[in-house]
Amino acid sequence: LQNYESCKNYAQEIHQKINEFKKLPNGSSQRAKVSSTIRTMTTEFNKDVDKLSNDLTTQSRNGNMYRIPEY
Repeated sequence: LQNYESCKNYAQEIHQKINEFKKLPNGSSQRAKVSSTIRTMTTEFNKDVDKLSNDLTTQSRNGNMYRIPEY
């Protein structure tokens, strides 16, 4: 569950960077820097999602899945 929250928060950070990128003028050096940052963040995010997926698969196989209580 902690990895899920971490991924969700990181996705929000990437979204904010994309919004920042959209406001910058085409061809500006600032836009190039933000674009590079977004690519780096996306690469790291994909690694985190892969780790989360692997963790969930392992937990599922071990029968340790987090279950939301039914009311």
